[in-house]
Amino acid sequence: MNICVFACKEGFIASSEEYGDEKHTKKHMCLLTWDSSTGAVSTLEAGCRWADGVPEYSIPERNNKKITGKVTEDQCKAACEGETDFTCRSIDYAEGLCYLSEDDTYTAKITRGNVQFTYFEIVCEKDPRNKDECPFVKIPGTYLPGRNLFFMKNVSPEDCIARCKSETTFHCRTIDYHRANRNCNLAIADRNDVVLTVHAGLDHYERTCDRAVSTLEAGCRWADGVPEYSIPERNNKKITGKVTEDQCKAACEGETDFTCRSIDYAEGLCYLSEDDTYTAKITRGNVQFTYFEIVCEKDPRNKDECPFVKIPGTYLPGRNLFFMKNVSPEDCIARCKSETTFHCRTIDYHRANRNCNLAIADRNDVVLTVHAGLDHYERTCDRKIF
Repeated sequence: MNICVFACKEGFIASSEEYGDEKHTKKHMCLLTWDSSTGAVSTLEAGCRWADGVPEYSIPERNNKKITGKVTEDQCKAACEGETDFTCRSIDYAEGLCYLSEDDTYTAKITRGNVQFTYFEIVCEKDPRNKDECPFVKIPGTYLPGRNLFFMKNVSPEDCIARCKSETTFHCRTIDYHRANRNCNLAIADRNDVVLTVHAGLDHYERTCDRAVSTLEAGCRWADGVPEYSIPERNNKKITGKVTEDQCKAACEGETDFTCRSIDYAEGLCYLSEDDTYTAKITRGNVQFTYFEIVCEKDPRNKDECPFVKIPGTYLPGRNLFFMKNVSPEDCIARCKSETTFHCRTIDYHRANRNCNLAIADRNDVVLTVHAGLDHYERTCDRKIF
């Protein structure tokens, strides 16, 4: 076992008084050192370690204590680990110089300047402040005032988020994006620290694993999941990392590359899609996945309450998703209304053989084709075309 002890220089005596106090320097100066007979073992909690040092960087004006005497790097770290006046999270170290700080890159930005110093901080696997794996969510028309640490000009929201994710001088948690001038600010704070301010021209993006606050528009919600179903070959993005269901939904809500409408989720797996059951059919097969989609009360695509109208002698080519044999037009329409794997909008009925096809498309998507033996039935609330 390694023991960290106070060792006094020759000619001095140990005391319980704080080392380094100017009044006692001549008589009581003692240095924190290692018991070399047993080797150096950290006193950090399990799952915590000292991160690699960042040469020529420091955390200026955020130091809580200076350790006097010609201490080594290991002695400086040991002093930080053993500090009792405050929770020491980082050190600025230069040969023989040691500064302890309760701040780290979760609470402050390290800066380059004094070439003699190297910055070190303690990192822990289960640090509750760590949101690096949390997806970004967008809160439109708001911004976080007064906490900007980095500024970017003429960039897209995606560029700004990418920089936030790659930032090394602080743990970037939020960005504020100005839509008109394409500028953005990166910040270390979030809504837990500062109340958001309303601004019509700005959008706030924030890393969050907390689903207590949804960023969906009013009137929209996540529909109940459909176990063992997914929307195969229609995924736009895979979210890496062991994400939870809520994190996957948050990633969909905050997606900026496309309008995300649905997710396929399995434990630790998350796929985002711009399609939903208005534009594609979900299929059963991969039992580990559950399909979720966003539903909105005022979705203009929703024609579930619209009546069916018949357009005789026509059909809609190439978009069939379900086939029925030996049924009446009423049976086919009833199945269309009850279909759950897609929003059925049209049927094509063959009068002679009593077969029908269900489809997700309508005349807004495909031009009808003339056929004497077929009748097209379509949900519509628009009566002007008849």
